Amino acid sequence: WEGRGSTLYIHDEGPRSTGPGREVVELTPADAPGYGGATGMEFVRQFLAAACMGESAPFITNGTDALRAMQFVEAAYAAADSGQQMTPDR
Repeated sequence: WEGRGSTLYIHDEGPRSTGPGREVVELTPADAPGYGGATGMEFVRQFLAAACMGESAPFITNGTDALRAMQFVEAAYAAADSGQQMTPDR
């Protein structure tokens, strides 16, 4: 598969394929408040849940790295809004 914007191109054309061949699907992502949409909200929810449970909670990264990633995202949004190069907060 591949895609651009809200369009997803699905290729199922291999010699053993029983699928539809090439298919184009238009997707409309659900609106979600906050940055990152629903995916960003889920990341923050899981991060906070893991933080509340302490060191034994499974999470994809540690708190310092998660915070740094969010700072980069915020800097990217600020750069897009201002048209200027931004440096993530430390």
